[in-house]
Amino acid sequence: MRGGRTVKDPASGQSYEQPGLQPMAMTVYLTLLISMFMHGGVAHLGGNIPSLGASGAISGVLGGYRLLFPAGRVRMLVRGGTTEMPAWTSIGLWFVFQLVAGMGMLGGGSQAGGVAYAAHIGGFVAGLILVKAFAAGRPSR
Repeated sequence: MRGGRTVKDPASGQSYEQPGLQPMAMTVYLTLLISMFMHGGVAHLGGNIPSLGASGAISGVLGGYRLLFPAGRVRMLVRGGTTEMPAWTSIGLWFVFQLVAGMGMLGGGSQAGGVAYAAHIGGFVAGLILVKAFAAGRPSR
């Protein structure tokens, strides 16, 4: 154990051992790598950070960006390279796709993608709702 220490509770007077940081097992890094492929496959890597469940959070960032920077432009990857387009167009089309694909999962009998689409939609809406609270007190650009 590295960095462990004995701590005394001021209310009860009891002492206890508080563990410190432990060495990180290599399996933790392997788990992080493998989890990328759990629900989205290789295509999921192109639009997400390498962690399962992050897509809902990324969707929240998209919703917040859309609200904070309504005239913003984003660079999109297309067949011949990249192009710039208004953020409301690309993010709006992405959101509509999530809605349509999510509704397609409702009666299909397969729940494999339904949770992911619901997480994307919920994250996006949460980003729209919460971004102003998170931005409170920060200078605007």
